[in-house]
This record gives sequence, structure tokens and C-alpha cells, in this order.
Amino acid sequence: MDSPGHNVTGVWQAGYPEESLKLLKRLMPEAETFAILACDSETSRPRVKQIKILARKGKLPLKMVDVVVTNSFSNFKSRVLELIPKVDAFFILNHDTFMDDEGNHVDMLDVGKWYLENVKKPEVAPEPQFIREGMLATASDSGYNQSYKAFEMAYDILEQGLNPSRMRTVVPPKGPLMVNGIRAKTLGISLEDKMDTIDEIIEDSVALKR
Repeated sequence: MDSPGHNVTGVWQAGYPEESLKLLKRLMPEAETFAILACDSETSRPRVKQIKILARKGKLPLKMVDVVVTNSFSNFKSRVLELIPKVDAFFILNHDTFMDDEGNHVDMLDVGKWYLENVKKPEVAPEPQFIREGMLATASDSGYNQSYKAFEMAYDILEQGLNPSRMRTVVPPKGPLMVNGIRAKTLGISLEDKMDTIDEIIEDSVALKR
């Protein structure tokens, strides 16, 4: 009350890596291994940690065999090309803080375009924006579900008098299972017999339009 106009509460969604990899497994049952690809940013690091923990606990349907976390675009490209024959799939996280050899920022969509043109292995990503960019699949989060949960929390605090320090951690329900139809066709993945699994198909590839 001393500082009106600020958020009462909010919801940060960590994503659904386990569900995303399960979706990939349904799209390509023969996939057994994957590697993480990410820039070295504040948003990527906790996601990498989350996936590592799930892998260590044996909760993922594919085996994690390597992790690439770097802000050097040259290093990223060489490591990806090195891993292509060694893994069945990739989990591509944020890729928006890469720098070229001269220290210039590389646009995320330029990174995505290089990846999509050079990697013919399936991948999952943590957010819908990456599927619109051109990546294969995600178990998406839901802005609506996050907002609804944030409103419920605010109501409990303001109207029910609940102490925020005693509120339990909650996970809003996930959003749709999304697949990029263009990427699926490029990879030779038929979606006709998988429509009972997919909630939304994206027929766009923003990165490839660069």
C-alpha cells in the first residue's frame, strides 16, 4: 500500500521439457539420445539445469549425452556439426545472446536460419515462439493459464489474507502440444497418424524467411 501501482504477484513458467521430449518421442519413436543447445544467458542457464536434473533422475524419455552452452556463434556452429552424427535429436533453448568473431551480436533468427538449414535432426524447444521460428515441436506453456493462476494468487493475498511466504509452489496447466508442419515435412515426419497427439500445427518458419 506504500507503493501503489506495482504487481502484487506474478507467475514464472519454467517450461515442460519432459513433456516436450515425450512429444518428440511420439513423433519419432526411433529417437534415443539428445543434446542441449543454448546460448549462455540468464534465461538459458536455469533451463539447462532443470533438464540436467530431470535427466539425472531418469525422468526423460531420451538419454541426454551432451550440453552446448556458449555465446560464441562460431563455437556453437562447430559443436552442433560435431554432434549431428552422435545424437538423434536436439533440445534447443534460447539462442539470442550469440556473438560473432568480431564481437557483434548475432540476431536470434539468423541463428535459427543457420540451424534449420544445416541440421536435419528433430528438435524440441521450450516456447511457442521457437516453433513459429521453425523448430519442430514443444509442449507449450500457456499465457492464459499463467495469468489465471497469477490472478488467483493475488485474490488469495488481497481478499483472503493469505501470507505470501506461506503459499505453496504451483504449476499452471501446460498449453498446447505444438508442431511445425514445415519442419516435420523437411525431416520426413508424417503427421497424419499423429493428429490425436498434436493440439496445434504451425505452418510458418520465420527464420527461414530471413
